[in-house]
Amino acid sequence: MSITTQESLISITCKRWRQAGNPLTSSTLYTPRSSTGFTMQSRRTSVVKSPRRLSPTENTTTYEWSKPLPPPSAQAAVVEEACAPLKIRSKRTSVIATIQPPPLASPPKLPRVDPRLSDIGEEKGPRIGVVCAVEEEAVHFRRQMAQTSELPLRGCRRRTRGRVGKWIVDLVITDIGMANAATAVTALCLEDSKAQGALAAIINFGCAGAHTIDLALGDIVIGTEVVSVGSHRISVSGVEFKGFQTVVGAQNTLKLRSDEVLARAARNQAKAISFPIWPERKLAPKVIYGAVASSDCWRQTKISIETVTNKFNTLCEEMEAAAIAQVARKFHVPFLLLKDISNNELLSKENIPSYLKAAGTGGNGVGLNLNEIGRRAAILAVATINVYLDN
Repeated sequence: MSITTQESLISITCKRWRQAGNPLTSSTLYTPRSSTGFTMQSRRTSVVKSPRRLSPTENTTTYEWSKPLPPPSAQAAVVEEACAPLKIRSKRTSVIATIQPPPLASPPKLPRVDPRLSDIGEEKGPRIGVVCAVEEEAVHFRRQMAQTSELPLRGCRRRTRGRVGKWIVDLVITDIGMANAATAVTALCLEDSKAQGALAAIINFGCAGAHTIDLALGDIVIGTEVVSVGSHRISVSGVEFKGFQTVVGAQNTLKLRSDEVLARAARNQAKAISFPIWPERKLAPKVIYGAVASSDCWRQTKISIETVTNKFNTLCEEMEAAAIAQVARKFHVPFLLLKDISNNELLSKENIPSYLKAAGTGGNGVGLNLNEIGRRAAILAVATINVYLDN
C-alpha cells in the first residue's frame, strides 16, 4: 500500500482493495476532522488511537512514502496540532502506520525593530511627510529621528516612520525624477486617513545644483517657490516655458509657492543653527531664500542655466520638487523645499575654489560628494519640524 501526503489531504491506493473486487473511489481519503487528527472516510478502514502487538501469523502489508519527508533540520516551525502523528489500521491488514503531516511554509521575515523602542508604527495621529530622492540624502535625516521603524509603502523605495519632537514623521525615499516623486508622494497622500493620521505637511529636502556662481558647496536654499522648467515649447523664436500644465488653452501656473508658516519657521531656525562646514572649505555655509527650478533635466552648460535664471531668477535646480509640490497642492497639504548646494556647473577650471582643487575635482559636475549631499538641508528640516505649529 502507498500513501501520498499533499497538504491536509491524504490519498490511499491499495492493491489488495482492488484484488478483492472493491474499486478505489474518491471517498477513500483522509480529510481533516478536528484539531486532534484525521479520520479515514471509508467503510473498510478506521482510526485507532494506539498500536497493538502483531502475531507472527497475521497478514501484514508494508507502508511506503512516495516522497520522503525532509529531515528535521530542514522542516519549518508548524502548528502543534498539525504535527500530531496519525495512527491508522486497515481491517484487511494488521500494520499500524504513523503518518506525519507535511510541514507548513515558513512565515515571512519581518524587519527587525529595536526592542527598546516603542512601536511607533502603531501610533496614530497627525504626521509630517519628509521626502528625498536617494538614500545618501535620507541617512542624514534618519540619524536624527527617534523610535524608528520600517513601514512598507507601495510606490516608494523606502519609508521609515519615527519621531521628531512631538511629530510622527514618515521619511520617504522616492528615487530620482518627477515620475518617481509623484508616485511616492501620491501614495503617501492617499494613505492620509483616520487609520494612519492626517498629513500636516510635506517637506522636500535634498541636494541641488547652483544657478549663481557665488553659491558654494554646502550653502542652503530655503525654497520660497518652485518653478516647473521641464515643461516648455521650443520654437524658432526661442523657448517658451509652459509651467504646471492642466488643460488645453488654460493659463498655466508657472510657480507654486511654499507654505508661509513652514518657510517662516525654517528662516527663524536657520539663524540659530551652526551648520557643518563642507570638507576642506573654510567658510561656514550661508542660508539664502528664493526660487528653485525643477525638471528632469540636469543643466551643465552656462547658456542652458542662464536661460532659466534670466526668466525666473532661480537660485538652484533639482529633479523632484515640482512633482512633489504639485501633488501636495492637489491634496491640499502644505509643503516646503529645503535644498543644499552639491555642485556648481558655472565654475570653470580656472575659477574653481582651492578647497575643490585640493579634492582633485574640476570641470562640470564639480564637487558631487555623496557623503555630504543633503546633510545641511536635513539638519534644517529637523529644526523646522521641531517648532512647526508650536503656537
